[in-house]
Amino acid sequence: MTADEQQKAQGFWDAYAEDRDETEGGGGVIARGEVLTGYQVFPGGKGELPTFFPAMMGDKDGRAVAIEKAREIGRPQWGVLIRVFKDSAYKVGDDGFELVTWAENREEFQSKWVDAFKEVLQPALAACGIALDKPWEGYFRLGWCPDPHFEKMGEAGKQETYNDKPVFKMMMFPLEVYAGVDEAKAAVEGNIGSNGSGKVVPEEWEGDEKSWREEVAAVKEKVGKAKGKRRVTLVTKLVAEMYGKESDPTGEKELGATVEEMLDWLTD
Repeated sequence: MTADEQQKAQGFWDAYAEDRDETEGGGGVIARGEVLTGYQVFPGGKGELPTFFPAMMGDKDGRAVAIEKAREIGRPQWGVLIRVFKDSAYKVGDDGFELVTWAENREEFQSKWVDAFKEVLQPALAACGIALDKPWEGYFRLGWCPDPHFEKMGEAGKQETYNDKPVFKMMMFPLEVYAGVDEAKAAVEGNIGSNGSGKVVPEEWEGDEKSWREEVAAVKEKVGKAKGKRRVTLVTKLVAEMYGKESDPTGEKELGATVEEMLDWLTD
């Protein structure tokens, strides 16, 4: 969903539709990519592409050079760019892995001042162990979600159209990182998170992973953006309602384990 894709593939929504088909009901996209900090200059005229000037946060001289070049063509914004290489990008579906059919590499920039960075991208990068003090390159699994700026506007924020319905603008963010493509495929196939997180389907749900994911999705939708103790309380209440153990002391231990597993899965 990059500006490059918007222009060269004739429109944002061609790319958006492909992303949505690849991620909804599947496992997202695994690919080799990079995460860079720097200055982005957005196009001043129709048909122009944004230009990115990479610079490391701690490199004052490098940032000075980058912003000077950026100012020659427009008003730069500091932020983070995610670049995904199409030749190593696989969509993850129920039937396995398939190379994407993107026309170009994907690039998406988020200014450090916007909600998309502060509420989604920055926490996601931190959870994946991707530091912003230097360029990062490797394999990751990507997900998409509505841009929180537009989501907060409610129905008025649905300013785009998909399948003849108003929708929010989508943004991409990393879910997990891997040592290579083989590890990425193995992790996704086994439902195991990278870096030894061991995120597996709970034992009682083995053989019915789809139903477990549906349970997680239902809780996630209701919990929304709740955090901390309030998030745990809401998840506990919802899980209790699901399994009818709200007032059953004999189910307390089992319920606690389910809540813990659910909270772990809700980090995706």
